[in-house]
Amino acid sequence: MPYPRLIVNPAAPAKPETGARADVALFVGFAPRRGTAVPDELAAWLEAAGWAGGGAYARSAGAVQALLDVPVPVDNWSDFDALFAWDQRLQEAGHPDVVPCALGLAVRSFFAEGGAKAYIVRVGDPPPLIDRRAAAAVLADKRKLISWDRGRPATQPADVAHRTPLLAGFGRLGAPASGGDPATWTGAAHVLGLDDVALIALPDLPELYSGPPLPLPPPAEPPAVAEQFIPCGPTAPGAAPIKRPDALNVTAPRLDRAGYAGWAAAIRYALN
Repeated sequence: MPYPRLIVNPAAPAKPETGARADVALFVGFAPRRGTAVPDELAAWLEAAGWAGGGAYARSAGAVQALLDVPVPVDNWSDFDALFAWDQRLQEAGHPDVVPCALGLAVRSFFAEGGAKAYIVRVGDPPPLIDRRAAAAVLADKRKLISWDRGRPATQPADVAHRTPLLAGFGRLGAPASGGDPATWTGAAHVLGLDDVALIALPDLPELYSGPPLPLPPPAEPPAVAEQFIPCGPTAPGAAPIKRPDALNVTAPRLDRAGYAGWAAAIRYALN
């Protein structure tokens, strides 16, 4: 039988802007974009802030529609869910199965735990979760998503036209951001222009330094018991069971010594 549920998303009361809040966060990471148009209110905000329109550091019209490398303010989970397909990360290239992405899970937890406001900087789509190539090749391609040199194609991801660096200038790849030049603010560097942000989160960073996930052994089967079915009521006309996705039985991101050192260096760079 289907599992009915009711989801209520109350509208949050208007809150005055203040720089003294500790519950305003900047999230930078990977998430697919939903196929919806940019709301007029958001488009107007981006243009007023200089990220859209004809300003000196405005993004292209295509980048604005893709919400690529622009800070997107959201006041609740519903606003984020309407703009970003956080639940549509490919499980494996060439297969239809999808899983949630780290950015979406982090934002959902932030609002569930009392977060008041978040800015989202999308730096591209997440790579497929499972990659069956050699671990060294997978790690090399993940590393290219952090930063690259636009003058050296070998350092760039294959779909560089649809991405922006997570930490521009890290590892001496590309030019670092300049505090006084908004044109250089990409990825995490958008924090330089958001005065009300109290914290920054890079949910994808640990995975970018970890190897491919490994399959886990199947869980132990419980002891067999005699089945006894008792009818609980007539089936509603046209009702059908809801297909629930199988749990993905792979390991979480794990860092070895070299991976942990790389992650720590990226964190130090972001803090500096």
